[in-house]
Amino acid sequence: MLAGYIGMAVATTTNVLVTYSCNENMDKGFMAAYQGGQVLGFCLVGVALLVLEILIIGYKDNVVRGETADFEQIRY
Repeated sequence: MLAGYIGMAVATTTNVLVTYSCNENMDKGFMAAYQGGQVLGFCLVGVALLVLEILIIGYKDNVVRGETADFEQIRY
């Protein structure tokens, strides 16, 4: 949700900038659109890595200590 919110905020700002830049020069408009798309991509990857790191830190102690579920009960 955080990546979506940041992406939509950047997209609306980028759309205005691209429209204005394309009136002056198409190359400037393309570069503005390209850079605006990069922001969402990097934000999405950054948030995904942050969540993954939080999960790893949260589960690391249980896995290292061996306090996982008792697999003997699961076997038939």
